[in-house]
Amino acid sequence: MDTNGSVSLLLWDRETMFLIGKSAKELKEWFLENTAAVDKYPYPVELNNILQRKFMFKVIINTENIHLQKEVYSVVKLTDEEQLINKYSPAQPSDDLTVCHICSQTS
Repeated sequence: MDTNGSVSLLLWDRETMFLIGKSAKELKEWFLENTAAVDKYPYPVELNNILQRKFMFKVIINTENIHLQKEVYSVVKLTDEEQLINKYSPAQPSDDLTVCHICSQTS
C-alpha cells in the first residue's frame, strides 16, 4: 500500500473474466483498436462494471514486495461474496462524531 492508501493489483485472465466478463487479451485488443478515441474512452468502458462494488482479494506478498518495496501484488483469488467480505473486513468507524466533554470539579 502506498502513502495514499492505494494498492496496485495484477489480475490474470481468470480474475478479469470474473470481474468484467472479458479476458485481458480482449480488453487490450479493444483498447488498441480504439486508440483514436482515447479522449472519449481513456480506458476500457468494461471497467465501469466494477465501480461501486466491493471485492476481497487474496494476494501474493513476496520478498520483492517487502525488501524492494515493490507495490504491485498478484491476485490469486477474489470474491464479491458479501458475507465473506463482511466476515474479514475491519469494523467500520461510525460516521457520528463523538464529542468528549471534560468536566472539571471545583472544590
